[in-house]
This record gives sequence, C-alpha cells and structure tokens, in this order.
Amino acid sequence: MAERFVAPLGRRWLHVQGVAWRAAELAPAVPVEQRAPLVAAAWLHDIGYSPRICHTGFHSLDAARYLRATGWPAVVVILVAHHSGARFEAAERGLAHTLLAEFPYQDSPLHDALATADLTTGPVGERLSYEEWISDILGRYAPKHPTHRAALRAGPALALAVHRTLQRSQVGHRPLPAAGGGGACQERRTASTTISGRDPVLAGLGATERDTRANEHAQDQGPDTTPPRDPQIIRASYVLSSRKLG
Repeated sequence: MAERFVAPLGRRWLHVQGVAWRAAELAPAVPVEQRAPLVAAAWLHDIGYSPRICHTGFHSLDAARYLRATGWPAVVVILVAHHSGARFEAAERGLAHTLLAEFPYQDSPLHDALATADLTTGPVGERLSYEEWISDILGRYAPKHPTHRAALRAGPALALAVHRTLQRSQVGHRPLPAAGGGGACQERRTASTTISGRDPVLAGLGATERDTRANEHAQDQGPDTTPPRDPQIIRASYVLSSRKLG
C-alpha cells in the first residue's frame, strides 16, 4: 500500500523506506506487541501526500481517515494521525479540533518511537540527527508555511521524544559490528549505509561522542552486539535489507 501511494511521489518514497528501516531498528524502545504496529505505521505515515487520498491538504489527517475507512487497526490509524507532532501542524492549519475529535492523542513510547524514526531520517532516506532534521525543515519551508511554524512550536516536544526513544532503545548508543562480519548483520549494515551514505549510529551523536564511538567501532572485531531482531519485524526489515535502496 505504501509503495502504491508514495512511489509515484518521487524521493518521498526513499524517505518512507528509510523511516521504516529506522523504525525496525528502534523497535526495542516499545513492548513486543507494539513493534509490528510501529513498523506498519512507519510504512504508512506519508500516504496522505498522495493525490488519490489527499482531501484536506493535511497529510496526517487524510492518511488516518483512509486507513480507518479501509479497516486498519486503531493503533496504526492513531499513530499515523499523530505522527511527528502532527497536532502542532493541525493547529497551524486550523484543523486541531478536527484531528483530536476524530483521533484522540495520548503520549506514549510508541508515539515517541515513530516520531524518532521520522525525525532522524532525511528527505531521501539518509540518517540525520534531530538537529539536522529540524534545520532541514526550517530551511526547506518558508517562515509563513504551516510546516515551518509547526516545527518551531513542536521543537522542544519532538526533541524530548527523540531523546526518550534513544534512551529506551539504546540503538543510538551501540557500536555496529565490524565490517566483513557477513551474514544477516552485514546485510543489515549494507542496506542502512546505502540509505544514509554514512554510519547510521554515529550520525545521531554529538561531535565529541561521535569521535569516541568511531574509534570504538574501528577497534571492534568481536561478535555482533546489536539487539536481537524481533520476529514480528523481520518481514518489514527484510524488505529493506534484501534490495538496494536509493
């Protein structure tokens, strides 16, 4: 479904694939039973940009309405409706009452994790830090655009969501296995670096910590230390790890 709606939009399809991969990485931040909905919502979060279902011009609301009408589980529908601080942009567009009336919002690790996947993935699927992401948004949209204004209003809340998710998952603080390790781990690294063009873990760290992690990674010749993959997200992850992206 995601490919059908988003692939015709050009580079946004690369972004969506990158967000889905990142969501699979961040899955340890949420309970096991929420991991499949997290990855599903990551694939579907931007389908509202498609002209086929864009009715209000606000992609979060349009996507959520379509998913609700086609029978998707409520947890996925709510995640898409409120992904990445959508309530702030809804306010800028005069749609806050509509969004919240149809799709009630509640803070949760699941919402934080989807926001983090989206807010640490760039326009063509590259890995970004949150600071790089918001700088890109403010640069791409004019100051009077609802997305620009919403990013300014939502900034502190979104930064906290990213911080909480990285603390919960520890994905952003674990060195990847050494190159040449082979097997599924090597396949995972190849797919991730194809998207980002740089180390997906180090990209999210500050300069000092990034240098430290880079040195640690260069010396790492041991076994894979990344978190075990949950069976519920293997299928979604395999879509990205079994083919070249970008």
